[in-house]
Amino acid sequence: MKHELFKQMNKKLLILCFLILSLSVFSQTSKDSWLEHNLHQVSIESSNQDFSDLQFLKDELADKKIVAVGEQTHEDGSTFEARSRLIQFLVQEMDFEVIIFESGMFDVKYGANLYKQTDSLKNLKKALLYDWRISKQHENLFSFFESQKKENKTLEFGGVDCKFTSKYRKKYISQLDSVLNFCKAGIQNNQYYLEYRNILEKFCNATGIKSALPKLSKKEKIKFTKGSVLVQNILKNAGHSYFQIVKSYDEGILLYSKLSILKLIFSKKTLIEVNNQRDVLMAENLNYLLENVYKDKKVILFGATYHYIRNNQEIIRIAKFPLHIEESIIMGHLMHTKYKKDIYTIGFTAYEGNYGSVKEGESGKPVEPAQTGSLEKKLADYGVNNGILLLNSGENKPDWWYQDISIRLFTYNSATACKDWSKVLDAVFFIRKMKPNNYK
Repeated sequence: MKHELFKQMNKKLLILCFLILSLSVFSQTSKDSWLEHNLHQVSIESSNQDFSDLQFLKDELADKKIVAVGEQTHEDGSTFEARSRLIQFLVQEMDFEVIIFESGMFDVKYGANLYKQTDSLKNLKKALLYDWRISKQHENLFSFFESQKKENKTLEFGGVDCKFTSKYRKKYISQLDSVLNFCKAGIQNNQYYLEYRNILEKFCNATGIKSALPKLSKKEKIKFTKGSVLVQNILKNAGHSYFQIVKSYDEGILLYSKLSILKLIFSKKTLIEVNNQRDVLMAENLNYLLENVYKDKKVILFGATYHYIRNNQEIIRIAKFPLHIEESIIMGHLMHTKYKKDIYTIGFTAYEGNYGSVKEGESGKPVEPAQTGSLEKKLADYGVNNGILLLNSGENKPDWWYQDISIRLFTYNSATACKDWSKVLDAVFFIRKMKPNNYK
């Protein structure tokens, strides 16, 4: 009797163990199945023209007119390569026609026009951020631009920043003089314009720290503002495109005149204020370009992931980060309010490696080890080399996705978490080993 009872208990115990094991396996399969369905391993070699691994994006981006492709820092060589290949795919196989850089609005306009006139790509490269234009990892992308031009395929370029990003700043005043004389003869004799122009000339010819943080006295700010209002009214009444450029740069000059080295070090409040207003101005510039210059065209946004995210109030800082990102005003969020059906945002992150802008043979700065509870660690443990994880599928998302999983989207020595990253981004491009930006 006891023996029979013992057998029945053992049988029940075995069944219970089997059920527990089955549930565990099912749970793990469920978690992995979401990754398996939404994770696409891809090449990051910009010279690789076999785009079979990226074909899934044709369905994912079918109804999108604006694709934002980010970067963690301006010194991520592997990201530059991966993004370059992605851009080539979007242009060649999905008919994207415009690339708008996180570079000066005037700089890119001027450089792109010179490129059209001279066929020298150097004129366009000079307009871009320094780390981009000197990067070896961008050489295939620049060669691709040239090949498109030789094949008479229209590829246009724009910039959204409210500050100068190149030495073309020295060309700005002569261009403005020409435009204003066309719109209103005799403007060069106006006192307000002359005072405004003198201050602008001092800024445009400045070098070093003065070129980034202009020093303006109270009297100079008053004179500059009066002249700016005059110039903007002339351009606006004439319906000239330079109105937006002047508005953006003048507001940018006044904005950055609030900063100094000491304020950058000791006043985070001022830094946050300036950073927020910069994104507001960039959103205005981007909206102007999309509505007036590139209307009905398919556009690629090229810059830092930080500027393209939405719903940043959902983000939690869990390691040091220079800005209160959850309280920041960000271009991507401002634009998403209007273009949410049209925009698709891809952020980049890496598991290990090095970054920085370095000469060949130099190692750069190490990427901090990815922590447990991070997406980087999760994907590395899953066996991913390089891949794109699509975030919009809400079906069968695993529990860990909603447990404040962290991603290092913005720097390598900090981390941010979110209850659901699909509210912030549409996809994450994961690179297992980051290599630094090499320059000649």
